[in-house]
Amino acid sequence: VLAEWRGYPQQKQSWNIFVDYLNKYHSRSSKKSQFSAPIAAGYNIFRFDLKIIDRLSQKYGNTNKENNSDIFYPRDVVDVMNLVFYWFEQNQELKSYTMDSLRDYFGISKDGAHDAIKDVKDTAEIMIRFLKLHRNLASKIKFKNSFK
Repeated sequence: VLAEWRGYPQQKQSWNIFVDYLNKYHSRSSKKSQFSAPIAAGYNIFRFDLKIIDRLSQKYGNTNKENNSDIFYPRDVVDVMNLVFYWFEQNQELKSYTMDSLRDYFGISKDGAHDAIKDVKDTAEIMIRFLKLHRNLASKIKFKNSFK
């Protein structure tokens, strides 16, 4: 395992590939900034992925003037675990908030689970469903002046 691990690219090289990939997805091609950067999304991203992103951003100089990561849009994050909690916190049918529990509940195959690509694709499918649901419901609900 150690010999195979040594054959992988160095962390800095992999980080640069990741940052270059994200740079393709700015909302505007001219004057790229953290405010045109893509929105971070994932499952349990607040407690896991973003901590790593922040650490590596500081290590490799991808930070703004407040020394925070500048590779993602700074205001918005989509954490699918939070979306699931919002909808299921009173649902006794969902055993837990793990991806395997969600796969069982939603009828998603566990074949290949815990492989990074499978986990990302399953997370994306769940996120897309919730975003479509939110858009559908938002068009039917009148928020304006609802407190009057």
